[in-house]
Amino acid sequence: MLKQGRKLYNISCVPCHGKFGAGDGNVITKATYNQRMPKPPELYTDKLTKEWTDGQIFHVITKGQGNMPEYGNRLSRDERWAIVHYVRAIQKAKNGLVAVK
Repeated sequence: MLKQGRKLYNISCVPCHGKFGAGDGNVITKATYNQRMPKPPELYTDKLTKEWTDGQIFHVITKGQGNMPEYGNRLSRDERWAIVHYVRAIQKAKNGLVAVK
């Protein structure tokens, strides 16, 4: 599931959230330079790692939030859950609990 989550994250999420969830994807760095789009939150903040449930992350992927588009019509339920699991792996890697390649 993590392998699929990584693949889908790299396709759907990296352009804005960046490879490791820092909010530094190419779309954001270019748009921020042009003042068109705010930086998304880092995916490894305490809010997202400790306060948000997996279901909340799944909901945001499904329905979108702020400038983030909805992916419920682009990705299957299982694909969205795979991304949730991969985001959790990124968070653990940032905290030194697991390696993400």
